[in-house]
Amino acid sequence: MDILGHEKIVNFFDNVLEKGRLGHSYLFVGLESLGKKAVAMQIASKLLNSSVENLHKEFGFSFVEQEIDQKTGKTKKGISIDQIRDLINFLSQKSFVKGYKIAIINNAHKMNSITSNALLKTLEEPKGETVLFLITENLDELPSTIISRCQVVHFEPVEQDKVFNYLLELKIDKEKAKEIAELSLGLPGKAIDFVENIEKFDFYKKEIERFESVFGKPFYEKRVCMEEIFGNKTDHIAQRDEIRHILSVWQFVLSSFLKNAGSVKSGLTYDSYIKLNDSISEAKNLISFNIHPRLLIENILLLIP
Repeated sequence: MDILGHEKIVNFFDNVLEKGRLGHSYLFVGLESLGKKAVAMQIASKLLNSSVENLHKEFGFSFVEQEIDQKTGKTKKGISIDQIRDLINFLSQKSFVKGYKIAIINNAHKMNSITSNALLKTLEEPKGETVLFLITENLDELPSTIISRCQVVHFEPVEQDKVFNYLLELKIDKEKAKEIAELSLGLPGKAIDFVENIEKFDFYKKEIERFESVFGKPFYEKRVCMEEIFGNKTDHIAQRDEIRHILSVWQFVLSSFLKNAGSVKSGLTYDSYIKLNDSISEAKNLISFNIHPRLLIENILLLIP
C-alpha cells in the first residue's frame, strides 16, 4: 500500500521500529481520509510480516470500528462495550506463536464513557508485545484519560501538488487530476474516492455550488437551498456523518474565498469569515451529540451575508 505524504510520520515509525523503541499505544489525529488508517495498517503489516491485504487473516491483528446493525442495516451509534471487551480479551490472550499483537480502533471518538473506561487498564498495563492504534478525526471527543495514555501523532493535509502528481501517475487526465487534487482538500483518501467513484466527486462539486449559491439570499431562501441535505431520514447516524462531510466542504469554500480574494464578492469580511468558520467547526463537533442537524445548519446560515 502506497502512503501519499506523511513522510515525517512514516520515517519516525521506521526509526523506532529499527531501534526497537516502539510504544504500546498511539493516537492518530487528523481529518477523515487523510491516511491515518493507511499508516497504521502499514505499520501493522511490518510488525506481523504480512501484507496489508492479508492483515485480516493474521492471528495477531484486530480491527475495531462502528458496526452495521444486521437487523436494521443502519450504522450503530458507537463502538459497543462488547467490541471493546472482545478486543481486551484478544490482547490479553497468550499465543503459541511469538510476536506482536496489533489492534486498530478506527474512529475511536465513537467510544462512549463506558467503553473508554473499559479500555483504560489495557492502555495503562499493556501485556507483552501489544501495540494499539487509536484513530480519530476529533481529539475533543475523546476523554483526557485516553489521550494522556497514548502518544499523540498529528496528521496534516498533504500538499496539493503531491496529490496532483500522484493522480498523474495513475494516468488520470491532467485537467481532471488538477480538479480532483483541488477538491480533495489535501486528503489522499478523498482523492482516491473521487477517482474510483464519480458520484462522490459530483456530490462534492454539488455541495460547493450549493454553499456558494446561498450568499446574498434572504434566510428563507437559504433554508430552501439546504433542505436536500436532510434527505436521509432512515439512518440518522449516516446522515450526521454525511452532513459533517458537507460542513468540511463549506470550510474549503471559505478558505478559497480568502485565498482568491473572493471575500469581497461574497460579502465576507475577515471577521465574519472567522465567525462563520468557527460556527462550522462547532457544528462539526456538536453533530455527534443529540442536537438536531437542522438547528446547527440554520445557525450557520444566519452568519452567511
